[in-house]
Amino acid sequence: MQIESPESLFKKQDEALDLIRTEVRTALLAQDFSDDPAEPMKLDPEYVAEGTEKWSNFQNFTLGDDGITFLFGNYEVAPYVFGAQSATVPYEKLVALMHREFTCALDVDYLRHPQPQWDKATVEIVAESEPAPPGGSNAS
Repeated sequence: MQIESPESLFKKQDEALDLIRTEVRTALLAQDFSDDPAEPMKLDPEYVAEGTEKWSNFQNFTLGDDGITFLFGNYEVAPYVFGAQSATVPYEKLVALMHREFTCALDVDYLRHPQPQWDKATVEIVAESEPAPPGGSNAS
């Protein structure tokens, strides 16, 4: 299986671009490069917006354990002084828009199905109601 471009990962490419654009911009603009919290130094929103407008801006990426990390070289989303930038979009946010062959290959297809939320009372009731194994008991 070959990935020709980041958009080829997605069956809903327009929705994926909107989501990726929003997530990446949020992550990049949240960074503070200042050593002094009283005087934050952040990226310019217009510069970031220009560098994250279309799919061609997202051609450098890696597929990690937790999500897709998009890489930006000097001058792509910020002036040279800020250096290269990157932002990761978690698979949890992307999996519904991705082709199934890729979610299976990345072993993230399980994220398509929400996990049940268990509270302590539910777990205790279930544990108490299970029959005892043959020749044993439920007591720990």
